[in-house]
Amino acid sequence: MPVSQRKSPCIAAAMAALILGFPVGATAAEAGIDRSDGAYRIDLASELGMLSHRLGAAACNGAAGIGGAGTVGTLRSTLDDAERILGGLRAGDDTLGLAKAETDTDILRRLSDMDALWRPISTDPTLRVVDVPHDADVALTLSAAPVLVAATERLVGEVVGHYADPSALVAADAIMLDIMGRARTLPQMMSSHACMIAEGQRGPLYRAAIADAVALYDRVVVALRKGDPDVGIAPPTAPRIVERLDEVQARWDAIRPTLVAVADGARPTDENREAIHAAADALTDAMDDVIEGYAARSRIELWVRDAPTR
Repeated sequence: MPVSQRKSPCIAAAMAALILGFPVGATAAEAGIDRSDGAYRIDLASELGMLSHRLGAAACNGAAGIGGAGTVGTLRSTLDDAERILGGLRAGDDTLGLAKAETDTDILRRLSDMDALWRPISTDPTLRVVDVPHDADVALTLSAAPVLVAATERLVGEVVGHYADPSALVAADAIMLDIMGRARTLPQMMSSHACMIAEGQRGPLYRAAIADAVALYDRVVVALRKGDPDVGIAPPTAPRIVERLDEVQARWDAIRPTLVAVADGARPTDENREAIHAAADALTDAMDDVIEGYAARSRIELWVRDAPTR
């Protein structure tokens, strides 16, 4: 069915899919857990999913000359970002807002799983040095993406379950961060799929995936900007978050018709590919700012609530 004729999925079902793997009733209520950097850990863990798709998008677009030299730079910075995040989640990194090393054995096991999956890519002898990715590089990154995303979801589930504060406010923030982090993945996934369609690869499969992603992103963006009480999402009040969500909506409205056309059967032109690639990066950057705003707010509110009284 053409994406233009598809009904957007029920927002509750969409959100349930986005937070699939969230272990309700896990360790969040345990006493003595230091959750002071929990919001940043949730954000960074979910960012690994976006990086998984951005890797494939950068390799495919870079091989086709889309985005110029900046695309190859994105490929290399993606590898660096993943390595830094995995190291920070394990050992702590003040520059990432992670004040301490991880001690939870389940999270450490998931991090070891992620390390094992990322290592063959990050140590690939050509990805960090070539000016134009080879076909083998494209195949490696695209085939790795779904495996990395699935592993990321398992990691995020453990992190959310461990660090979500039992108070309703901060627990709600944790779920919001998880939803936004997973939604952040969608533009990069659509960019990589559109690139592969343009290269004549697995068209029906990638078109269907883009159609589903468009329908889901439609609903998520509206829910984040206007709120949805059915799934516990309140509209934002911080001016900076409102501003950036308005930017996400505007950029999404601009690129959406192109993605709908691709999902409905059009083969992307080079101009389309440039536009999709640029929009995916811009949407990712704007959503990063939104997530950072929520993470900072959650951390401040947790600090104020737990501050000693005189």
